Amino acid sequence: MGTRSCLAVLILALMPAARASAQGAGPSIPDPSAAAMDAHLRYLSDDLLEGRGPGTRGGMLAARYIAAQFQAMRLEPAGPDGSFFQAVPLIGMKPTPEFSWGPGDQLKALGYGDDFVAWAETPDTLVRVPAADVVFVGYGIQAPEWRWDDYQGLDVRGKVLLMLVNDPGLQDSTIFLGRALTYYGRWTYKLEQGARMGAAAVILIHTTPSATYPWSVVRGSWSVEQFKLDQPHAPSLAVAGWVSENAARAALATKGWNLDSLVRAAARRDFHPVRTGLTAQLVVHSAVRHINSVNVVARLPGADPALRQDVV
Repeated sequence: MGTRSCLAVLILALMPAARASAQGAGPSIPDPSAAAMDAHLRYLSDDLLEGRGPGTRGGMLAARYIAAQFQAMRLEPAGPDGSFFQAVPLIGMKPTPEFSWGPGDQLKALGYGDDFVAWAETPDTLVRVPAADVVFVGYGIQAPEWRWDDYQGLDVRGKVLLMLVNDPGLQDSTIFLGRALTYYGRWTYKLEQGARMGAAAVILIHTTPSATYPWSVVRGSWSVEQFKLDQPHAPSLAVAGWVSENAARAALATKGWNLDSLVRAAARRDFHPVRTGLTAQLVVHSAVRHINSVNVVARLPGADPALRQDVV
């Protein structure tokens, strides 16, 4: 589960089930119906359900509605306690971040929401990244199968990594899968890889072509409460965030770097990390709460004794 979370719905279906149902054995699954789908969506998207957010009354109403639909279809409960529900403990964090960067000790504070968004990657009420060097690592990818390494052996422990979203194939259709996004291009991978490299923070540079959505989506998605699974986590970053294209251009220009040139260089296999000469400081205050959410889980058993334990 990522930092943003909504109600998760999981149906565990056994492969022979559809065949069994077609032959009249077991539960009867109705044929797909655009009208029925529209009716479900109209209810689940109604303002009365409060966005179905974790830990809200609307979220639980949505879960119970889905469980009722499963029951009406005569599916079997698949929760560990014999119900349709699987408990999912979550940690909610509402960030209030500060971000300043610049050359040497000439740090400039950026405007939260307009220039950047950021959040803590650990469930603490206060997380700090003191003055740290900013290193541009291209797309932040290590992919041996593509003979690609944006880190090139550089020790980035304790650094703030500045990187692009999407894949190098966005610039060169002959590498990776061209403009088709791979997992290496997703922001989730980039944060995971930064953490594996021991970085203190990862800051993603937003452009509408690379992200495929405008800055308003970034601002709206990451300025609200974020959720993580309430469980022990592997070593992680202290802070992650996004910076607007204009803010990134302006900061890089103070040290003589051109963002367009860096983007072109990052699309080449011989790219090497760039020590930008910038220093960054980040502070994130978070309102932290622990809540219980649920997955809704149902099972459609198959009729073939040899296959009924195989789960799809």
